[in-house]
Amino acid sequence: MSLQLNIVREEVVLLDPGSNFTPKKMIVEKRFDPLTGDVSRVVGFKKFQLPIVDWSKAVKRSLQTPCPFCGENLFQMTPQFPKDLIEEGRIGVGRATVVPNLSPYDRYSAVVVMVPDHYVPLEEISFDLVNDSLEAAVLFLQKCAAKDAAGAAYMTANWNYMPYSGGTLVHPHLQVLAGPSPGNYHRRCMMGAEDFAWKTGKDFWDELINYLKFRT
Repeated sequence: MSLQLNIVREEVVLLDPGSNFTPKKMIVEKRFDPLTGDVSRVVGFKKFQLPIVDWSKAVKRSLQTPCPFCGENLFQMTPQFPKDLIEEGRIGVGRATVVPNLSPYDRYSAVVVMVPDHYVPLEEISFDLVNDSLEAAVLFLQKCAAKDAAGAAYMTANWNYMPYSGGTLVHPHLQVLAGPSPGNYHRRCMMGAEDFAWKTGKDFWDELINYLKFRT
């Protein structure tokens, strides 16, 4: 198998104030993306724990103005797709609904409203909720590709959950878009795949699938 995950471990020596400044060795691990060359670092933080956030105030503030994704608002305050793209105007899968994005990011731009509930705590986001939402996103992208293959050649699905990750609305939703030109990450992946094929004579994605099968 030509795909290899490159991991480098660096040894760091410091004088530890917690042990009367005696020498202490620590390891920093660097992992290199075999496709893009991006580097990630694995660092051993001590006693690091994310705080439990009480979102009740943020949720209450968010309800001071009508949420376009809640209840009947979804069908009254969100637009519909043209019939030559989506005959029904919107796409529904389970509890998820796909609607056009009022602030489009590309030629085809949609929002997947993941669930009718305005706020879903992270621990209550179930497999079925995510599965339905991703299936709805894929159906939308398939419709775009069927209508305009060249104009929907590059696709992404993005999810920012709550303000800490950049989510602008509390109501759980995905951003899904497709367009004729690649974004930065698409472009880097394409360049990486071309370089991989030139060096190995193999397709990176086939090798990645085989690697993951081997690991599991």
